[in-house]
Amino acid sequence: MLEQGVVFSKAHYLLDSTSSSYTSAVAKVELDPNDQNWLVFVPDEEDGETWIPYPFLGKSSDLTAVMREIEKDPKAYFW
Repeated sequence: MLEQGVVFSKAHYLLDSTSSSYTSAVAKVELDPNDQNWLVFVPDEEDGETWIPYPFLGKSSDLTAVMREIEKDPKAYFW
């Protein structure tokens, strides 16, 4: 967890398993303290350690809209 945000992770399961074998980070939501807007980031495909801005949603003051974008995942970026 971040001080002013959260990281979302996806659990990966083996076919015959009831517990996840590993997790991968899929999204990061952070509050920009300068303007109080929410930012969404996704892992860089080339470098899994680096976060890049999610290209389909800019800064938003509406946290509900940010959460809805991640939940519905209209561009198949997260899930």
